[in-house]
Amino acid sequence: MGQVNYIFYSIGGYFGGHETIYLERGEIETKLSLRHWMKEPETKSKPVDYFDEVLADIEKIIKKWDAEYFDPDVIDGTQWEILLSTHSKEETDRLADETEKIEDITGVRVSSGSNDYPKNFRKLEKYMERLRDGY
Repeated sequence: MGQVNYIFYSIGGYFGGHETIYLERGEIETKLSLRHWMKEPETKSKPVDYFDEVLADIEKIIKKWDAEYFDPDVIDGTQWEILLSTHSKEETDRLADETEKIEDITGVRVSSGSNDYPKNFRKLEKYMERLRDGY
């Protein structure tokens, strides 16, 4: 996979709402956006090297993860997704709209789950909470 330019994280459930965090690499800055179902979306600029620091941390956590985790025995649980893309956010969104399976897009790595998680998933959750809280 080439240079990652877009990171997307989403987690939520039927009763607990939904939260997304995304980072997009720019030429002179990193755009960090937070969206929570009960709040107005927020966007902040960070230094361009911030993206690479976050990417390195996330890649360490998810390097051995499968593409999908699913537990069919849980109803109304939690759904989550972490996506790394060599494309911009806009291009990734466009490509996702044009395909049935986002994991089939060249330059996109995605891991997602519904009521099932990799063993170290809590580490990613805590990391993303620190990003959100340090916003």
